[in-house]
Amino acid sequence: MVVVNLGAIVSSKLGETSKNLAKIFRRAASEDCIIFIDEFDSLGKVRDYGQDHGEMKRVVNTILQLFEYLPQNSIVIAATNQKEMLDDALLRRFDFSIEFGLPTEKQIVDLVLLTLKKGNYSFDNATKAKQVMKKAVGLSYFSIQKTLITALKRSLFKTDQPGKMISLKISDMVWEELMKQEIVAIRNYAKS
Repeated sequence: MVVVNLGAIVSSKLGETSKNLAKIFRRAASEDCIIFIDEFDSLGKVRDYGQDHGEMKRVVNTILQLFEYLPQNSIVIAATNQKEMLDDALLRRFDFSIEFGLPTEKQIVDLVLLTLKKGNYSFDNATKAKQVMKKAVGLSYFSIQKTLITALKRSLFKTDQPGKMISLKISDMVWEELMKQEIVAIRNYAKS
C-alpha cells in the first residue's frame, strides 16, 4: 500500500507536483499495490473553481491521465471531507463512493465506551457526561474521540496522586469545554 503524503508530493515548483504523482502511480502499477490519498480535495479540485490556479488544473489533468494508465488490478482510494469540491471527471474514475456520516447519539455513546474500555476511567459526573454526549451530535468520530482523550489527559494531570492510576475520574466539565472549542473551530473553518 502506498500512502500519499501530500507534504512530500505537493510542490511550489511548476510541474513538480504532477511529476511526483506520476512516480507514485508508476510504482503502484509496477508493484500491484493500493494507492491511498488522504485530503484528495487538495489535489483534485474542480478545474473551474474560482480561486484555482493553472498549476492545480494541470495536476487534475495529470491525475485523470494517470488513472487511464493504471492496470485493472490497481486500486486507488481517496478520502475527502469536501466531495463537492472535487472535479466531476475525477469522481467518475472511482467505482465506488462511500460516505461516512456523522455518528448518532447511540454511536457516540458506543464510541465513548469503546475509547474508555481498556482503562480504569469513569466520569466524575455520569449524568453531566451523558449531556455532553448529546451535545456531541453533529461532530465527527475523530472530533469526539480527540476531545475525550484530551479531557482524559488533562484530568490525569489534575489528579492528586500523579503516577498512581487506580481509578481516574474524567472531568466532564473539561470535556464539555473542549467540545465547545471544537464546535467553534469547525464553524470557523467552515466559514473560511
